[in-house]
Amino acid sequence: MSRLETDCIHDIDRRWCYDCNPPASPASNAEVWADAVSMVIPGDGEDPMSVDDVAAAAGLTRHQFNKAVAWMRENYPDLPLVSSPAGIRFTMDEATVNAFRRSRARSAETTIRRMMRGAVLPYVQQTATNRQYRRMQRMTDSLLDEIAEFTNGLAS
Repeated sequence: MSRLETDCIHDIDRRWCYDCNPPASPASNAEVWADAVSMVIPGDGEDPMSVDDVAAAAGLTRHQFNKAVAWMRENYPDLPLVSSPAGIRFTMDEATVNAFRRSRARSAETTIRRMMRGAVLPYVQQTATNRQYRRMQRMTDSLLDEIAEFTNGLAS
């Protein structure tokens, strides 16, 4: 074989050129785990399964299960996946899905409030100017008020 037959348009050996011969991009671990988990999670008409039971049935650790569900919720937010202390399941019951989402929104509000007031604002106060801190505090209060107004206004 001549050099022209083995070199790519970038004048290097084709086997070494990732532009001309990109490696296959495997799915992320979380995506692979999500596929396994989604095949095991029960649906309508079935009782919820515990997290440990779903993880075991999917051949995953608890950590892998958590990563899989987080990936599913981030990439498919409309997925009718609900969980409670009783377990996890898919459901097409709109009231159940809405109740779960309402609960998650209220939990998120609490997490954001604690993060901003307990970590971000003290850090900004310590490292920024007084003007920057006051501005951040006003923005934080405004954001938290908006979130609280929305989540508290959700129908029960």
